[in-house]
Amino acid sequence: MKTCFFQEGESLETSWVFPFQRVPEGKRLVLYGAGKVGQAFYQQLVALSWAETIFWVDQNFRGYGLLPDGSRILAPEEIAALSYDFVVIAVADRQIASSIMQNLVQLGILEEKLLWGCLPCRMTLPKTSHFARLVEPAVRELKEVGTRLAFSTDQMRAWQSRIWDEEKVVLPRLVVELTNRCTLRCRHCNNLMPFVKKPWDAEPEQVVEDLHRVLGAVDGIVKVELLGGETFVYKYLAHVIKALLHETKVLQIEFTTNGTVSLKDDVWELLKNPKCFVRVSRYDCVSQVEKFIAALRAHHVAHRVMQDMIWRDPGNPASHGKTMEQLKENFVQCSSAYTCKTLLDGKIYACARGASLFQLGFIQGYEEAFVDVRESQNLRGRITNFFEQDANIVCDYCSIADAGRPVKAGEQVMP
Repeated sequence: MKTCFFQEGESLETSWVFPFQRVPEGKRLVLYGAGKVGQAFYQQLVALSWAETIFWVDQNFRGYGLLPDGSRILAPEEIAALSYDFVVIAVADRQIASSIMQNLVQLGILEEKLLWGCLPCRMTLPKTSHFARLVEPAVRELKEVGTRLAFSTDQMRAWQSRIWDEEKVVLPRLVVELTNRCTLRCRHCNNLMPFVKKPWDAEPEQVVEDLHRVLGAVDGIVKVELLGGETFVYKYLAHVIKALLHETKVLQIEFTTNGTVSLKDDVWELLKNPKCFVRVSRYDCVSQVEKFIAALRAHHVAHRVMQDMIWRDPGNPASHGKTMEQLKENFVQCSSAYTCKTLLDGKIYACARGASLFQLGFIQGYEEAFVDVRESQNLRGRITNFFEQDANIVCDYCSIADAGRPVKAGEQVMP
């Protein structure tokens, strides 16, 4: 009896990408075909939790064992009794797909519910570090951006194929730290702002040059997040925004703010671009944030207000003496391992806290803990390996992933 599933760590020489751009998330699907294409589709759907329900069908239904959830491969004749939104034909050959669709129509399946669309590419399947650290988070970020911007089918298809192709490197997100100046002194600041003694601002030309180096080495970045300190304190912000707005390899520019800064007209004009998105942290201690939120609405700037937040105490910036196994466990459990890689002064760190730990001198050495983008040799490979790593020394200086205690967001350090 055949099996329909790959073992952990196994991959295909050539695989296929499910037509995500044609099938909305959360639908009830019938997947017709349990061969190589069907298996690739099934794994992608399950790994991304894309479908509400998946009914798997094959003409040779008796030749397969049970699925992981205990269900079985169904016969085509059973489709008529199912409740579904789409029947996706998972075969590579167009003529065979056409023949299957004709047969299904004869069985009473509505033609408008049938679709076929296979995109061949070389890709890495689930359970690999490339899939877990690059493909899956990039697809999730793309879903959010594409929905907000109402991307066309062609736009989604182009980015989907780029992300799934293992010969390409698409970063889900890159945080860019522009300044360590902040208008607040949050007691439990993950980025260690209360420890800053010497205010620092990045040179805008150098920031743009570093970003160009990274973008030249990869095939795209779904989101670039501009961060502080307080992002809008950075007086050269307009210069960086303008450069990123012209970058076709960047889909969205995000800004994280506490809403305490009044913006200049030129920045407001730039933020109106659909490519920009502002995340506002609403803290009880900040009264002027309401005025800032009102200004965002008045200027028609896309934004989201983060409220009723609960932080996790990251602990003191000191070594906890963790073992390698503990570092690996923390790294996997923390979302920063996937979407918070941070570019600061020419180096990409594991997260924003990690960047601050190095900048403030709490960690010294450990060159394997970051990527120097100003060294051009094999930058693409070094960035890829860095995103695929399974541990980093910065986790030894953080307690968030150790079931860190909940603390009040934005609580201030008393003067």
